[in-house]
Amino acid sequence: MKVQANGATSTLIWNQFSQNVENNKQEVWKQEDLDGNPVQVTITKEGLDSLRNSVDEIEGEQTYEDFDKMKDIWSKLEINLYAKYNNEMISSHSKSKSQSDDGSINSNIYNSVYNSLDYYGNKYDEIVKGYENGTREIWVTDQNSELGYRKLTKEEDLDALDKVYERNAEFQATSALLEPIAKKAKIYTMQQLADVRGYKMSKADTVEEEPIENLYERMMESRNAFKIGYSAFSTQDKVQQNISALVNQIFSSHFTN
Repeated sequence: MKVQANGATSTLIWNQFSQNVENNKQEVWKQEDLDGNPVQVTITKEGLDSLRNSVDEIEGEQTYEDFDKMKDIWSKLEINLYAKYNNEMISSHSKSKSQSDDGSINSNIYNSVYNSLDYYGNKYDEIVKGYENGTREIWVTDQNSELGYRKLTKEEDLDALDKVYERNAEFQATSALLEPIAKKAKIYTMQQLADVRGYKMSKADTVEEEPIENLYERMMESRNAFKIGYSAFSTQDKVQQNISALVNQIFSSHFTN
């Protein structure tokens, strides 16, 4: 069956897409791109015009399937996939997985590293299996495409995940070096106050922690080891067990598991 598309129908579909763009604004990575350059990612006017024109071209005879296909594509359109994965990975840091969650700097970093690799492993599994069984379909804006958008490949999807993991690993490695140093400086200052003003320090306040060196390299090695061995993990439970083993290996000199 064919239907005669009118301006109201075209506008309705366009408004649905515009709302999708608006909803994704909160996921825009406003601080830096993956190379560290200041950037605010958004869809360009040309891209919006191109998409609007593609909607206008619907005027005339179209099948119901044509409308459904366009609405389906727009519902799967990612304005900024990097920001989406980054936001999800950061949200995963609120979880606590450590067996020695004592509030120390190293324990906090352990949790952060664990949850980053845990998120990476689960998302990697989701991406690979989704493309293998045909259930994963993501579209991205592309000014070089005739319609202004195109379907993402599995390789591009995994590459976006890798870049976000690497960015988070850089941040965590920096924290692992600087936070213990900052704590030592704080302990020294508090000791001076204790001597002068009789300030009492708790035991936790006086415990110094050593920086965790080469954390970025260790996280890259664990990520690569996961990817190499992924095909051997037939179940989700085994994926989780492997992640636990890899993270414990990273912190073997700092934690007793």
